[in-house]
Amino acid sequence: MELKVFTTFITVMIIYRLIEMRLSKRNERILSAQFPKIVNHSLKEKKFMMGIHVLWFISLMTEFIYSEQMTISGSWLFLCIFFIFIAFVLRGLSMKELGIYWTIPILEIERGVNVRTGIYKYIKHPNYLAVVFEFIFIPLLFKCYITLTTFLMIKLIFLWKRIKLENKILAQR
Repeated sequence: MELKVFTTFITVMIIYRLIEMRLSKRNERILSAQFPKIVNHSLKEKKFMMGIHVLWFISLMTEFIYSEQMTISGSWLFLCIFFIFIAFVLRGLSMKELGIYWTIPILEIERGVNVRTGIYKYIKHPNYLAVVFEFIFIPLLFKCYITLTTFLMIKLIFLWKRIKLENKILAQR
């Protein structure tokens, strides 16, 4: 039973990520057509970022299969599910508020908007908070502690650099 729950969960997450990538590509095409002077600041890091996510999924699957194959239980289970749900809500609100400006790469757009409405009134980078919640609570849910500690540290360093760059671009507007 545990393996079926895990497999279903991971499959849904992978499909969700693929849908996000497709949405991002669509938004990039729309923005490129509207704003010819777009600067993509993520060309160097794109492969690294994709590699982190692919290796994270592989690590989750490997650690789960070769461990006890159990999820946590009790109040910890509800805590993990709650924060995973919050991550989906944060990402959804971020995507909704940014609209076509929601992309995976960091794009510098001449005359671009600086969104300060909706979720952005309260949280400066809600999408990144969602990613942190996922990188903590999904491995925790399935007792993948090695994946949790290893990839959370890598992802936090990566996000710190992205946030620094985004803040620099936003400050220029």
